[in-house]
Amino acid sequence: MNSNEWFNILDFEEYKKNINKYEKKATSQNGEDGIIKHIFDNIGVTNKKTCEFGFHWNEANTLNLMKNNWNCLFIDGNITHINLFNQYYKNNFTNSNAICSNINIDNINQILTQNNFVDEVDFLSIDIDGNDYFVLKNITCCNPRVICAEYNASFGPHLKVSIPHNGIRTDQKVDYWGASYMAFINLLSNYNLVAVVAGVNLFFIRKDIPLNNLEVIENAWQPPYESTYQDNKPIHENRLKEQYDKLINTELHYI
Repeated sequence: MNSNEWFNILDFEEYKKNINKYEKKATSQNGEDGIIKHIFDNIGVTNKKTCEFGFHWNEANTLNLMKNNWNCLFIDGNITHINLFNQYYKNNFTNSNAICSNINIDNINQILTQNNFVDEVDFLSIDIDGNDYFVLKNITCCNPRVICAEYNASFGPHLKVSIPHNGIRTDQKVDYWGASYMAFINLLSNYNLVAVVAGVNLFFIRKDIPLNNLEVIENAWQPPYESTYQDNKPIHENRLKEQYDKLINTELHYI
């Protein structure tokens, strides 16, 4: 595997000609807010219900939806984020709620059901840096129309892998977290991939939903922008290859 080939996959001139020209940041980490708006402008909404696993109290994929009168459920294991959410938002956005929980494959359906996040829902976003693949795989109580899943681009464009269930990151210099691009493509086979943002977030729409002006994209893996680019130019040229070589020698769950 040649790291230069990995870098050459992402052509920023072409990147901004497709759906990514709609990227806009309001409360999201990158340009996800604009992508989310563009998706729902095309497919419409049903009940404006959304849930986000793993969020920061003032930076998340669904905070902007909450501010536009959606019913949002936020779940995170960090009580500080929950307390700050309640301090700044709870009184003004009474249709939304934040709960502190370390979600796992055993409790996820119970938590969602208890919070009335069941059956057809508009949007689910997952970013828990660990058991993302396993938690998403085990959700049975709801049927999201749109899913945003954070992927670990350091696994490269071809491997179908996740860290093992309950795997622990012991070396902060190694990107040992989450699951690969192809792991989510495989898992969400009844969804169409329509967007990739910043080499970190994948956006899927359920296949029974008309796309209208949206397009299905394939072979759309991107390098992680934040750690490998600056001003749209590659930095740390060999980082991706170095991370990949380290990761394939760790304990992994192959799919």
